[in-house]
Amino acid sequence: MDPQAGQASHRHEKPEAHRSHQRARQSASRRSEDSHCTSTAGELTASASICLRQRGVRDAIAKACQHLDFVQQLRQVHRRDLHKSQRGARQAQLSGALTISVDLSKAFDSVNRHELVAALNRLGTDPVTKELVVQLHSETSCNMGTSGLEIQVPTSSGIKQGCKLAPALWSALTLLVMSRMEQKWGPDSKQARDILTVFADDFLLQETFSSFPELQKVLLRIEALFQSLEDVGLEVNPTKSKALLMVQGTQQSIFRKKHTMRKEKQLHIVLPSGHKIPIHHKLTYLGVQLSYGSYKDQTVDYRIAQAQGKFELLRHILCSTKALEASKKLEIWRVYVESSLLHGLVATGITSSGLQKLQSKYSRMLRSIFKQHQHYSHIDTKTLFEQYKVQTPQAVLISQMKNYQDALDACQKYNPDQNIQWYLGLRGRIVALQQELQSNKTLPGV
Repeated sequence: MDPQAGQASHRHEKPEAHRSHQRARQSASRRSEDSHCTSTAGELTASASICLRQRGVRDAIAKACQHLDFVQQLRQVHRRDLHKSQRGARQAQLSGALTISVDLSKAFDSVNRHELVAALNRLGTDPVTKELVVQLHSETSCNMGTSGLEIQVPTSSGIKQGCKLAPALWSALTLLVMSRMEQKWGPDSKQARDILTVFADDFLLQETFSSFPELQKVLLRIEALFQSLEDVGLEVNPTKSKALLMVQGTQQSIFRKKHTMRKEKQLHIVLPSGHKIPIHHKLTYLGVQLSYGSYKDQTVDYRIAQAQGKFELLRHILCSTKALEASKKLEIWRVYVESSLLHGLVATGITSSGLQKLQSKYSRMLRSIFKQHQHYSHIDTKTLFEQYKVQTPQAVLISQMKNYQDALDACQKYNPDQNIQWYLGLRGRIVALQQELQSNKTLPGV
């Protein structure tokens, strides 16, 4: 028998053993990679010195809402008033604000890896850590298999999603984008952190203007943001991005003729490059509603709709008389439904009418869960809350706002050099919202 033929036969006899050995080796490699990634992620985060440490979705929402509150004050100042006109006061020629929510297509998958190395170089990452990141993203492939068939698709771009390094690498890339934006804007322009809010792959740019030259600079900064994102391989989709616009003054009609156009029954703002971004009355951002109108009430309506959807999915469990005991039902409701109802409201704030809507929704849901409908139980809402030891949404929000203040203080104590203006402005806003909520005498509604 030919020895070579015997060797070939032996290779085909034990393919499963060979694959098992290969899988074990890959598993060991992944464990080793994970341990390297854990330590490297810490080093990268430390080297980045990112100005937004210990911050989360509440902070991003609160910063966006600070801009909306400022614009509402601006509208009051420049609002046309008969008494002011009689006193000789002249209305401003142009005053406005613009919010742009950027839509990125396949953000993490389209990152240019050469730009990722540039981001690490900019942060002064040590050579060993940088080399590890390069090796982890070199000659990578996506492995797919089904019914015994396997295929490898080489990948040449993107950050590995699920990798422990990914958040730190994305943060480094974000800082590179912001740095390049500021370079394009010029030395006398605003800092990116003042007008740009970034949470993961959600980029939100918010600015105000009071003249046509200022407006032109705003539009050029938007262009610079788009260009800086595209420079690192990210795909910006202007038609799926959204804009909020507020403009007033004696020359607002000139503004609308020069910088807006209607396309397919949708009003767009036109950038100097010709890109068109659709203008909306409101937009969804991190689970809340942003608008230059009554965004607090709009957010409450949106959160109620989202929570009602979750409640309907769980209705067969929560409203069944046999499924679970009352305490377990309440626990499930708190985790899945109440958390959805209150999401983001600490950062946006809430009006008296919004609080009334929220308390009414609480009451209706609890009555459905515990079969305590008022028309036959004759238990009022206050007694219902007390009987099942449920805090009113007003009490829960006040407690959450206190916790948020403590978190802001801890964040500032952790790094006292980071953006004191941001800290003072945000903390002052949360204190004001809490005082407003505490002074509200609204009782739980029916």
